[in-house]
Amino acid sequence: MGGVIPAFQQKGLATKMAINQEKWASDMGYTLIIMKTRNTHRSMLILALNRGFRVSGFTRKQTWKEHRIYLEKVIPSESN
Repeated sequence: MGGVIPAFQQKGLATKMAINQEKWASDMGYTLIIMKTRNTHRSMLILALNRGFRVSGFTRKQTWKEHRIYLEKVIPSESN
């Protein structure tokens, strides 16, 4: 789980966290990262798509703001 409080957004912190999280996952031998976000977190969706994640699922909730979007990214292992 990760997030950046509003006062520190738009400073590249989320990208740096994502890079570190992906490196950790690769170092640990994981080859897939799955994440879930809400429809209202537009900047998170854009960040994920820009980092190579693809939409893999969707859960409809009572309002469009509450809909869940699932994303996946295949990551290479350190041995590759």
